[in-house]
Amino acid sequence: MAENLPAVLEPDLLQSLSEEQSTALSGLLGQLGGSGATGPMGLEVPEDSGSPITLPTLKIRQRMTTDTGCPEEAKDGDLYITTGDIVSNPLKVIPIALWKEHVKWEPGGAKTIECRSPNGVTGNVYGTCNDCPDKPWRDGKLQACNENLNAVFLTEDMKLLRTRFSGTSYTAGKDLKRFCMAMPTMWAKYFSLTTDKRKNQKGEFHVFVVKATTEMPSEALQKVSLHFCRALVETRAEFIKEFYARLDATSTNVDSGAEAPITTVDLSDSDDPSYDADL
Repeated sequence: MAENLPAVLEPDLLQSLSEEQSTALSGLLGQLGGSGATGPMGLEVPEDSGSPITLPTLKIRQRMTTDTGCPEEAKDGDLYITTGDIVSNPLKVIPIALWKEHVKWEPGGAKTIECRSPNGVTGNVYGTCNDCPDKPWRDGKLQACNENLNAVFLTEDMKLLRTRFSGTSYTAGKDLKRFCMAMPTMWAKYFSLTTDKRKNQKGEFHVFVVKATTEMPSEALQKVSLHFCRALVETRAEFIKEFYARLDATSTNVDSGAEAPITTVDLSDSDDPSYDADL
């Protein structure tokens, strides 16, 4: 696959960006693996890394948020990224990647994952998702396993952000997927990402809301989006391959009868389970 992808961004493309965008893009490429001359599409994953590219995560400040990456000055409903920065709300973004995963948490509010399927097809404990009685939304009913939608967005100032649409925000992820499937490319339009206040018996909370706009990114930004989309596709494919290769090597699938590796995560009483969803 790599031989079919350009290794670097076109020089004239960089010249068509604003000075601020060009500077930010150069910094982003350097952060993710060099100027673009090394690694798949300028994104290089360290060989000793247990996970693929690490990106800042875009989150909502909730009433009981305990995330250490949340700025102290953030108010309920604010959008922030895990680098400790508050971002505009609504936030104008360009989607460049979207994928699903299945996660079943241990019962009783535990902080560990019982079974995980990063491709939404095969779980590391219970095998094929379609054959699992806990498959998300089997027969239109909520089951013990959850389906999450993960997205990577490019902002106007050349930040790559990851967002996980799960729980009460899952609908926003479905809306994003529906919009993207109706367009020639995911990056053909800007999207507005904002929050909305909801209330249930446990109190008030906020959810993501996704809206399509009529504004189109510049041709240069669309080419940058394509560049990173290809890189993420390649990197994720390699991660999926390595994930299941490790699974086979350690005999942790359902046929082996061996215990599956446990992933420990941090939770708060009101936040959705929060963990780093690998690319």
